[in-house]
Amino acid sequence: MEEKNKTSIKPTFNSEGLLIPKDLITSMGVDDFENCELTLKVENNSLVISKKESTSKLMKKFGYLKGEEKPGLTEMDWGIDVGHEKID
Repeated sequence: MEEKNKTSIKPTFNSEGLLIPKDLITSMGVDDFENCELTLKVENNSLVISKKESTSKLMKKFGYLKGEEKPGLTEMDWGIDVGHEKID
């Protein structure tokens, strides 16, 4: 059985705050504490905290992964070779 950590609820602004030990958060796979979103839900009288699956910054920027077809991009025909280019 895993060790249980204790914490308490503290008033923060217009909500209630819960301090979670860093080792518990990192064991969930959270490494970016400022930009990580967590989901909270109550199940069987227990608070369940889950890390929201996120998309990488590159995926957000470009919208595809290596090896996948790039959305909106098609191969272009540039015509016949002109000059001394070497194209394999």
